[in-house]
This record gives sequence, structure tokens and C-alpha cells, in this order.
Amino acid sequence: MKNMMVYDRSNAREISYTDLINTEIPDYNITSRESRINKKTSDSDHRLSEILFITSYPPSKCSIAKYAYNLIESLVDKSGNPLSIKVCALETGESEYQYPDEVRYTLDTTSAEEYAKLAKAINEDNRISRVVIQHEFGFFREQETAFFYFIYALSKPVVIAFHSVLPRPGNQLKSFIRNITDYCESILVMSHSPASILINDYGLTEQKISVIAHNNHLVPYSAESSLAESGCALDDNSFAMIASCVRFSETYDPESLEKIKRCLGFLKERILPSGRFVNSKIIKSRAYDPDNIADLDDPNGRVVWSLGYLTSFIDILPNDIILKARSLFRKSLIHIETVNSSRAIAFAIKGLYYYYTVYKNPRDLNLLKTLANRLVKIYSEEPEKEEGWFGDSPEFCNSILPEAMLYSWLLTNESIYKEIAISSFNILLHSAVNEEGIKEVPDRSWFQDDYNEGHLGESSFDSVCTVMTLSKFYETFGDKEYSEKMETALSWFAEENQLHRNNNNPDSSLTINYLMYRIKSGHGI
Repeated sequence: MKNMMVYDRSNAREISYTDLINTEIPDYNITSRESRINKKTSDSDHRLSEILFITSYPPSKCSIAKYAYNLIESLVDKSGNPLSIKVCALETGESEYQYPDEVRYTLDTTSAEEYAKLAKAINEDNRISRVVIQHEFGFFREQETAFFYFIYALSKPVVIAFHSVLPRPGNQLKSFIRNITDYCESILVMSHSPASILINDYGLTEQKISVIAHNNHLVPYSAESSLAESGCALDDNSFAMIASCVRFSETYDPESLEKIKRCLGFLKERILPSGRFVNSKIIKSRAYDPDNIADLDDPNGRVVWSLGYLTSFIDILPNDIILKARSLFRKSLIHIETVNSSRAIAFAIKGLYYYYTVYKNPRDLNLLKTLANRLVKIYSEEPEKEEGWFGDSPEFCNSILPEAMLYSWLLTNESIYKEIAISSFNILLHSAVNEEGIKEVPDRSWFQDDYNEGHLGESSFDSVCTVMTLSKFYETFGDKEYSEKMETALSWFAEENQLHRNNNNPDSSLTINYLMYRIKSGHGI
């Protein structure tokens, strides 16, 4: 896995996450803590190499659990010194997971008593030299006070990584964040946008904040084998293949053709007899199979999209590439037919749409209808609002759901698909794109009555999906509102974003500039 990078804003240089946790800890000023817990960590304790991550963790299927798993995998691989990483897995009291060996502790986040017990155990564990907390507000919502006193009581240096930072906080939220960060050695965020929010809205010091880009562990094309080094390898390959198809269609660049071949080679080696794609190198590196416990249905859906999209270039791509893609596509449908993840279904529908436009096989149309009806059922069972949505799944790329319904209507002319496509997309657009620009809507909180409409963060992955959906809706209905919102969303990629950064990065696996060029030229993706 490519080494994740942390950007040290205090001296404007790149340091790796590995360097961060391997750095010898200087004398850490815990005078105020000594008076509370009557304990001082010795110099020898400071030089121990064991790090404790407090995070959700597989087999939990939340996105941060997968992020933490991949990060720890990378740190162990990249560390030049002997490094031991252990995990405290966050639970809700109802979980009964079987964890891998690296999980030493668990924390029932709903129990105040458990926070105190864990703090005591960590303080007495002389093997632990530093604690790294992956923070998401939903983790500690029921016991925020207990969480604060947990950090307050720890005698070990604490690093906290915020996966969400809410802007324009009220006094209570501002006080809570400032209090917990006061007792942390350093603060990590996923982009410069939340770093700025912490500085400007919360009054935190810039010197204490570093940025580790959540999406910057995309895999390079340098060798086929390198594509398997990331837990996000399936997604990386899907986007790389789509972007390479777009680039080749515009430039006939031989390098893009080679990239397509390498991506297909990777996928061919990672498909199981069941039609499921896996990250086999990670499987081999573990005593357990993470693909049996971590949800890979969504990445599998995106693989189906990429393969179906590739086959739509039958007029320009060499026949051997088309045949390989078709073979993998047909095998993948064995697994896709069984999935229930709404986003996996939606991406698979998109792949089926492109495939069917070239190869009009009635079986594929029937499968598309089956999957579309599955989304209709999920949509219809939404209990909370008269305006429906597609279940309760805290993931990214919400726009793919209405887009999938639109594709389903275009192929079948079933009116229910059209109705759901329009109504659900309008609900999403109300929160996702406005006159201020585009913003990420990562979970169901935007659908609640007390939703804070401030920006929740920005992701090129989520933003490019929103632009794609707007493009398809405008192409289909010709509604100027979709066109206007698409222009607003497109501006995100040209410095009109909270990062104030041009995101048209030709070296990115997403090669967003080519994707956006394709959309601006009137072509869907």
C-alpha cells in the first residue's frame, strides 16, 4: 500500500504517517495530568514502540473500520523499525465480533464506566507509548462527557484524527472540541479544509494540526503488482480503468491503453469462482480473510460499472481488451445478482446500462430490472419521511442511487423508476449543491430534522459522482436547473472549494480533468 502522507503545516514539509508514529517522543509535559492521576510516564516508557489505535475495526463494516485496517496494514509494512500496533475496537454494546489478534481491547461506547476502565488499563499498560484515536461524532455521541474524561485521564500522549469537522459550531460544540484537543499531543484531519475550520472557527493553534489526505493513498500505475497493495485496490482499478478509457478516447494515447490492460490483468487475478473480486495480497498477508468480514460489495459494484463502461468503447479499443472485459463482466454478474447493498446495486446497474447499449442480451435487461426493483423496495421501505430515500447506509456517493434509477427507466420505460429517480435526486440536491458550491453528504444525518447544513468535508470521489449524475439528468431532461447545478459542482474542481485548490490533477488515479472534460463535451460516464 502506498505510504500515506501527513502534511506538517508548521514547516510546510511532507512527513509520512510512519514517521509520525516512529518519532522518538520528547519529554511530554503532563504536569497538569500528574496532579490528577498521580502518575508520570518514565523516559523508558516514552521510547517504547507500541501504538494503540482506538477505532472501529473489522469485522465492523463502517468505512472508518476499513480505513483503520488499511492504514495499520500500511504502517506495519512501511515501518523501518520494529513496530507493534494494537487496537482498541469501538463497539455499541450489542456487538459480538470475533477480532484478529491485533485487537487487545474493546470499548463499549455506550457505557460511561467502560471509558474509565479503559483509561486505567491503558495507563497501566507499559507497552503502550502513544494512543491514536480515530474520531467520528457518531462514535461517542451517547457518552461525550465520558469520552472527554477518558482523554483527560490518559497519561500517554494522544493523537486524535478527526474524520469530520463541523463548521460554524455553537458554543457547546466549540467548547467540547477545544477541551478534548487541549489534552492531545497533536490533531490530524483529512484535508486542509477542516484544518482551516479548526483554526478559524474553533480557535485551535495551527502548529498542533497536521493534514493526512483521506483519499491520497490511490495506487500508481507503475506495476501491476503494486495495484494490490491497497485495501482500496478494487476502487483504484475501477477509476483508473474508467479514466484511462476516457483519456484514450480523446488522445489515443498508448500509455492509457497499457494502463487499461494492467487494470484488466489485476482484476483477472482477483476474481473468485463466485464472481466476487477480492484483494488477494491482503488475504495472503493475514491469518484471517478480511474479505469475509469487510464489506467489499460496493467496490465490486464499481468494478461492474468500470467493466461495463469499458465495453461501450468497442469501436476504438482493441478486440482482445473488449473480450477480456466482457469475460470478467459476465463472471462478475454471478455475485452481483446476490448483493443487497444499495450502492453496489446502483453501480452495477450503471455498468449493465453501458453493457446493454452494446450487447442487447435479454438476460442482462432482466437482471437490471431485478436490481432496480430491489432499489425500489429499499426506497419504499423508508419509514422516516414522506419523501423517500434508499435505506440507512452511512456511505459516500449518494448520487449514484437516483442515477441508477434514471438508467433503469431509460432502458425499461418503467415510470416508477423515473419517479423515484427525480424525487430522490431533488431531495439530495437540496443539501448537496447550492449557491455556495458542492458539499459532501456522507451519511443520513442530512436527512434528519436537526441536520446541520454546514459543509461536512469535501471528497473528489463524492464530488465527481455528483457531477456525473447531474450531467446525465441534464442530458436526459434538459432542465436548466441541472445544468446550473452542474456548473456549480464543476467549479469545485477549479479552486471553488473549501480547500481553495485546483483538483484537476493529471497524476491522480482519478484523472479528474479527463472525466470532467468528457462531461463538459456532453458525454456521460
